[in-house]
Amino acid sequence: MEVSAMLATLLAGVVTVTASPFGTRIIKDLSAIDYPLYVLFFIMAGAELHLESLRYMGLTGAAYVILRSAGKYVGCTLGAKAAGAPHVQKVWLGPAMLAQAGLAIGLAGSLARTWPGPGQNIQTVVLAAVVVFEVAGPLLTRLSLVNAGEVTVFNLMAMRSPVGFKESLGRVVHHVKDAFGIALPRAANHSAGIRVSHIMRRNVEVISNDTPFYEVLKTLGHSRYNQLPVVNRQQELVGVIKYADIADTLFEPGLRDIVVAGDITTEITLKLTPEDSMETAMKVLKNHPNDTYLVVVDKDDPKKLLGMVRQNDVLSTHMYQESPV
Repeated sequence: MEVSAMLATLLAGVVTVTASPFGTRIIKDLSAIDYPLYVLFFIMAGAELHLESLRYMGLTGAAYVILRSAGKYVGCTLGAKAAGAPHVQKVWLGPAMLAQAGLAIGLAGSLARTWPGPGQNIQTVVLAAVVVFEVAGPLLTRLSLVNAGEVTVFNLMAMRSPVGFKESLGRVVHHVKDAFGIALPRAANHSAGIRVSHIMRRNVEVISNDTPFYEVLKTLGHSRYNQLPVVNRQQELVGVIKYADIADTLFEPGLRDIVVAGDITTEITLKLTPEDSMETAMKVLKNHPNDTYLVVVDKDDPKKLLGMVRQNDVLSTHMYQESPV
C-alpha cells in the first residue's frame, strides 16, 4: 500500500492501546519477548551513530540542540503545571525527556531518501544532535528519576551496569534466553545490609488536613497509593486516609460539603524508619497482611514523613536476597 512502515507501526500501537479490549494483555505478552527486539533495535540505531558527525553540526546543529532542550523543558514544565503535578515532577520531567535515538534516526533517513540534497543536510544535523542526546540523555533521565523519587536506591544497586565485555555479553544472553523461555543456571547473589532506605519511594504526595472532601476524593483517585498521608500546616504528619475511610462519607451526600481531610484521617499504627532492616519490614507485613503500604518516618521525629514502602517492594527485595539472580 506504499504506507510508511514506521508510521504504520506507531499507529498500530495507538490503536492497540486505546481501542482494543485486549490492549493490556497484548502489551503484557509482548513485554515478555521484546528484549531480543530491543537488542536488534539498538544495534541498528548504534550503527547509524557516527561521532565524526559532530564536526558538521555547526551553528544550525547547536541551535537545534539548544532549542530542542529548551522546548522539552518548558513544554514539560507547563504540561505538568496544567496537570497539577507535584513540584518535583515539574522540575525533573523536562530533563528526563531529552533522550533521543531510533525514531529520529529513522525519520531523518526517510527524509534524506525522499528529499535528496536538503534532506541529507538535515539528516547530518539530526544525526549529530542524536549523538549529543544519546550521550547526555540517558544520564539526565537516570538523574531525573532518582531526584524525583521514582527509582529506589535498591533498584540502582540491583541494576548495576556490567563491567567488561564478558559480563555485558553474559547479561544480554541471559535476558534473550529468558525472553524465549530458556532457563539458564545463574550465579548466586547474596545481598546483605539492605535497609528500608534502599527500597522506599521518596516522591510521596501528601494532602493538608483542611483539604475539602471532593479534593481528597480526586487526589486519592489519581494517586498511585491506596492511602494518602495527611499533614498539618507545619507539614507534620498527622495520619493517613485510606479508601475504607471515605466509604461512609460517599454514601452520605449531606456530609460531602462539610467534611475535610482531617475529619476522616486515621492514626498511623504502622511506621518504619529508613534504618530498619528487611527483617523488620517483613515482620510488620506478616502481622498486618492487609496493609499494602507502610509509612516511613524520621527516626528522631516520627512526625516527619520521608517516604512510603510498598508490600511488593519488600517481598521482591526478600526474594532478591534469597534467590540467585
